[in-house]
Amino acid sequence: METHDILRVLRARYGGAEASDVLIQFARIELERPDALAWMQNGKFFEVYGDPARLLGRLLDLRVAEKPLMTSRAGQPVMLAMTGITIGSEREHLARLLRMGYRVAIGREVQGEREGALKARQLAEVITPGALFDEDLLDDDRRLLAAVELGEQRAGLVLADVSTGALWSQEWAGADAHDRLIDELARTTPAELLCSIDLPREQRQRLGQASGVTRLEGERAQRHRALCDELGLANSYHVGRLSPLPGWWFGAAACQEALLDHFHTADLRPFELAERPYAMRAAGALIRYLRWNRCPALARLQTVRSLGGANLLQIDATTRRTLDIFAGADGTPYGSLLAVLDQTRTPMGARLLKGWLGQGLRDAASLNARYDAVQAGAENLLDREHIRAELRRTGDLERVVNRLLVGPERATPRDMARLRDALAAAGAIAAPLGQLGGLGIAAYDPAPATAALLARALAAAPRTSLAPRPDAETGELLAAGWDAELDALLRREQQTLAEVERLVVTLSLTTGIRSLQQRRDSRSGQIVLALASADARRVPADWSRAARGKDQYITSQLVELSEALSEAEAQRADAERAAWRRLWEQVAAAGPQLIRLAGDLARIDVLTTLAHVAVREGWVRPQIVGERALSIVGGRHPVVCRAVEGYIPATVRLDEGTRLIVLTGPNMSGKSTLMRMVALCVVLAQMGSFVPAEAMTFGLCDRIFTRIGAADDIASGRSTFLVEMTEVATIVHQASADSLVVLDEVGRGTATYDGMALAEAIVEHLHSATRCRGVFATHYHHLVALIGHLPGLACFQMGVRREGEQLIFLHTLEPGVAEGSFGIAVARMAGLPTPILERAQARLAALEAESRWQPLPEPD
Repeated sequence: METHDILRVLRARYGGAEASDVLIQFARIELERPDALAWMQNGKFFEVYGDPARLLGRLLDLRVAEKPLMTSRAGQPVMLAMTGITIGSEREHLARLLRMGYRVAIGREVQGEREGALKARQLAEVITPGALFDEDLLDDDRRLLAAVELGEQRAGLVLADVSTGALWSQEWAGADAHDRLIDELARTTPAELLCSIDLPREQRQRLGQASGVTRLEGERAQRHRALCDELGLANSYHVGRLSPLPGWWFGAAACQEALLDHFHTADLRPFELAERPYAMRAAGALIRYLRWNRCPALARLQTVRSLGGANLLQIDATTRRTLDIFAGADGTPYGSLLAVLDQTRTPMGARLLKGWLGQGLRDAASLNARYDAVQAGAENLLDREHIRAELRRTGDLERVVNRLLVGPERATPRDMARLRDALAAAGAIAAPLGQLGGLGIAAYDPAPATAALLARALAAAPRTSLAPRPDAETGELLAAGWDAELDALLRREQQTLAEVERLVVTLSLTTGIRSLQQRRDSRSGQIVLALASADARRVPADWSRAARGKDQYITSQLVELSEALSEAEAQRADAERAAWRRLWEQVAAAGPQLIRLAGDLARIDVLTTLAHVAVREGWVRPQIVGERALSIVGGRHPVVCRAVEGYIPATVRLDEGTRLIVLTGPNMSGKSTLMRMVALCVVLAQMGSFVPAEAMTFGLCDRIFTRIGAADDIASGRSTFLVEMTEVATIVHQASADSLVVLDEVGRGTATYDGMALAEAIVEHLHSATRCRGVFATHYHHLVALIGHLPGLACFQMGVRREGEQLIFLHTLEPGVAEGSFGIAVARMAGLPTPILERAQARLAALEAESRWQPLPEPD
C-alpha cells in the first residue's frame, strides 16, 4: 500500500494530519493483514501502536502508554496508545492469543536495509493455530492444519503438519462420503480448519463441531465483539479456528496452478492428486493459505501421502469414544488404552504410536512384520532396554530437523546441538538394533558423517542465540579449529580484551585508585573507567568524563582499544555468520537422510515400546487367518484388568457358524467390559501389537463399530434415543461382512415393545444381510426367544449367583440366557427402600404374566 493511502487511513482513524515514520511502517503491516493482530519489531521489542495497542493491552494485561505518533494541522502532537513485548518473552503472549483464536502478523526488521532514517521493516509471517512449528507454541493434541472441499456425494480432505513437513490427502465418493469426512476430522482433531465460505452455514458448523475447532468459537467471538464495542474499535479481526476462505481459492484451475508451482512439477499424478479433484482443490487452498501467511516452513511440505485406503482399519468417532481408545471418561488420557500403551521415549514415537492406534492395518504381511519386531524386542530384554535408554537422548528429532531445514536464519544453535546429541544416540542404537534383527528396518543409517561434522564444528555448550554474544559469559557458537579465520579473529578480540585489563591494572597502580573498574557501554561499545565517588579527587587531568553526573571516565588509549575491540567483534560476527551458514549448508545437504533417520527412530521407539508393554502385561502374539473368524482365549480388558484385582478372563469365539453372540446378564455383571475387550483386542492386533489374552486367532476386519452407553446432543436438539438410532443407522449402512459390530442395549431409549421390535429387526439384518461378526448385549430376554432360530447366532450370559436376596456377580461368560436382568436386586444393592422394592417385585410378576410375544418368520 502506498504511503499516501496509509496516511489517509490514519487520518480517518485518529484525526491527525501527519504521521511519524514508525507509525506508517506499522500501519503498512497492519493494513496488509487486517484480519490479524500486528506486532512490529523495534530493536529488542515487538511494539504495537494505536487501536491495536489498546486491544492487545486488554487481551494480555499489558501496560499501555501514550506516545506522540501523529501531529495535528496546527502542529500539535496527537497522542496514540503504544505497548510492547520484549523479544524473547513473546512466545507466552503468542500462545495466549492463539488459544483465544487470534491470528498474529509479525513484522520484522530487514537486515541491511533502511527506509529513510529508520530500519526497513516488513511483514515476515502470520502465525495461526494450524501453522506452528515453534516447539514452545505447539500443542501435540492439536497441531494439524486441515482443508476440506465438498461436493455432491464427494468429499476431499488434506492435512498438514508444518512442524514435521508432513502432508496427507484423502478423497471419498458415495452416499457416505460426507460422513466419512466427519469421522476423519473427529479422528485427527485439527488445530485449524479451512473451508470455502460458499459452503452452507449448517455444513460449516457440522465440520467445525466434528473437528472440535468450534467448541468455544461462539464464546470467543462474542467476547471479542464486546471488547471491540467497549473500546470503540473497528472489528476486522478473525477470531476462531474455523477459517472460511473465498470460494475462488478452491477453484480447480487456481488450486492446480498453486500446487504445480509449489511442488515445481508439471504433473500432479505422482502426488495422487490428478485423479482426486476434491482432494486436489483442498490441497491447493491449503498451500495458498500457508503462502498467504508467509509460513517459513511451507517449503518443507515436499510431497503428499495418502491418508487412508483399503488397507487400513477404519474406526469411527463413536467407536473411539466408547472404547476409550485415546481418552478416558473424564476426557484425559487417564483410563484410556493409549495410557496403557504409551511408554514411548520420544515425542515422535508418541505421535506415531497414536497414529498406529487410530488407524490399524488390513495387510497381513505388514502386520506379521510388526509382530516379528515386537517379538524380537520382547525376547531380548537387554538390547531392547539399551535402545530405549538411548532413545531418550534423541528427543524430537523429526521436528528438530524440520526446523533446521527451514533456513540458516531460523536454525538455532540449540536445535543444532540437539541434532548433534540425537545423532550420537542414534549411532549408539545401531549395535543393539542389529542384535534384534533390525526390527524390520531395511537399512538403518544413523548419519555418521553428519554426526562427526557436528561433533567437530559445534562448541560443547553453544550459546542460545545466533546473534553476537553481548558478554563473555554466554559462550561461543562454533568450536575452536572449525574455521581458521574465525579462530584468528577471536584470538585478536581476546588479545584486545587482555590489553584493556592490563591497562586498567596499570592505571589503578599509577593513580592509586583502588576502586577502579572497567565497564562497557551496551549501546556505543565504548569502554569506560568506573570508580567510587571518594576516589574522584585522584582522577588525572588527562582523563575525560564519559557521562554527566557519573564517575565514569575515558582516556585516549582506552578509546583506541574500544574502537579496535568493536572492529574485531564486527569482523568476528561476519566470519561467524559465514561459518554458521557453511555448517548449515552441509547439514541441509543431509536433510533427506536425517528425515529418514527420524522416521526410523520413531518406528523403533514404537516397536520397542510395544515389546516392553507386552512383557510387562503378559500379552501374546495374535495369529492371522484367512477366514472370517475371531477367537480370543482368556481375553482381558487391557485397562480394566490393571485396576481390578482378581479380574476374570473370558473366551469368545466367532466364525462362520457363530457370527453373532447375543449376550444377556444383569447390570454390573461385566457385559460392557467383555464387549469392549473383544473390540480392543482387535484394535491392538490390527495396529501390530500383542494382545491381552492367552491366545488370539482372527481374520482381518475392515471396520469396527460400537454402540455402548447412552448420550444425547442437546446443542443439536437430538435426544438420547435419536442419537442411538443415528449411530445404529450408520452401522447398518456402512458395516460389511468383514466388520466387527458391538452393540449394547439397542432400543432401550423408547417404549418396551418399540425397542424390542427394533432390536429384533436390527439383529436379523446384521445376521442375515450384513453377515458380520459381532456381539449384541440386551436386557430384552424375550428377544432371545424371537431370534434364537437364526443359524449363525449363539446365546451367552454373564454368570450370576443368588444367595437369598443377595446377588453375587461371577463375571464369567457362560452359554445360555440369563434368568433376568435382576434390576430389582441391583436397586436393593443401591439402597432403595424396602416398600418400593416389594411393590416393584409385585408389578414385575404381573407384567411378565401379561407378556405375549411371539416370534415372526425370518425375512427373505
